[in-house]
Amino acid sequence: MAFTVEDFEDLIKLLRERPEWRQRLLEVLLTEEFLKLPVQFQAFREEVLERFDRMESQLGAVESRLDAVENRLDRVESRLEALETQVRAVETRLGRLENVIGLDAENAAADALGYVLELKGFKLAGEPGFVHTDGEVDLVWDVESPAGERLWVVAEAKDRLRTEDVYRFAQRLRDPGFKERLRAAGIPGPYLPYIFGIVKEFRAERRAAELGLGLITARGEAVAPAAPES
Repeated sequence: MAFTVEDFEDLIKLLRERPEWRQRLLEVLLTEEFLKLPVQFQAFREEVLERFDRMESQLGAVESRLDAVENRLDRVESRLEALETQVRAVETRLGRLENVIGLDAENAAADALGYVLELKGFKLAGEPGFVHTDGEVDLVWDVESPAGERLWVVAEAKDRLRTEDVYRFAQRLRDPGFKERLRAAGIPGPYLPYIFGIVKEFRAERRAAELGLGLITARGEAVAPAAPES
């Protein structure tokens, strides 16, 4: 007996009406692995959704941690700003303190230098002062030598005198441009150079002697200057 189209349509109708027949037909037509695919797909879908849920939870935890880190960074920035303000205040105070120390060194230098010069027979004309000639000269003093020669004491004062300070001062005095600026400021020379330190580096004394500079400390004259320079 031939299987006709009408028979096929009747079969489809019966399969729609009888789900158990449809299931049985699928079991005959399809392999067992293929039949398991819907179940496996559902399990896979559930696993994927579960993983997404875990990822969302982890992302939420990461966002919370990032928020905490941002809060900490904000606090750190606030502390840094406060610290910068404090550092600027300290720098300002140190600058003022340096000015005070510098003035103390200059006053001590003036007292010590005046005492030494008078002890050596120099006559002091007036009070010492400073001169700003593209680099400040701490002390300038118009004096008269025991032989009656008019000289100009040119001195630099340091609270802590280092060997490098001695060398730099000697280099300035040897600079023709520096002497020209002194003359333009009304200090024609000859110059009697001194350098003063409340305390000094132990090598500074020998360096001053080598360079022809007079060196004075709070204890008095440690090195006499060489002959006056024009």
